[in-house]
Amino acid sequence: MLSKYRMKSIPVLLRSINLSCRTLCSALQETPDKANYPPIEPVTDEYKKLAARKRLHEKYRKLKTVEEKLFALNLPRYWGWETTVINEGNIPYNFIDFVKYATRTHLVKSDKVPVTNSVSEEELNNLLDIVKPQIQRAILFQESLRQVQKFK
Repeated sequence: MLSKYRMKSIPVLLRSINLSCRTLCSALQETPDKANYPPIEPVTDEYKKLAARKRLHEKYRKLKTVEEKLFALNLPRYWGWETTVINEGNIPYNFIDFVKYATRTHLVKSDKVPVTNSVSEEELNNLLDIVKPQIQRAILFQESLRQVQKFK
């Protein structure tokens, strides 16, 4: 028969064996056969910009609704994206592509001028007498607007 002292020390002994086995087993389970390191990222400015754009793209992709995506996309701009302001007297260089896009039109290149004038000269003069005052009023109105805008 075991003495009282030995009976009391058995649970302590089992506990210490259990703890040492547990740490050994967990260390074996956690250690992989081959080390798995994260990729080494370049430190160039181009890569940093690309990584930032990828993070931003991922952030937008995770948003659920179109409204959230548009709001998140427009938020850094504060007042929104820049628009093209078209002024009457200012025609930028190489503007024809934008005009075709904005008006949804296309140019037809042709050497011939289409002749569809089947109206007599008398009828044209009558139409001119009707339209002439309207055109004059429109020109005067536009000119007065320009004068007002000059003084603003």
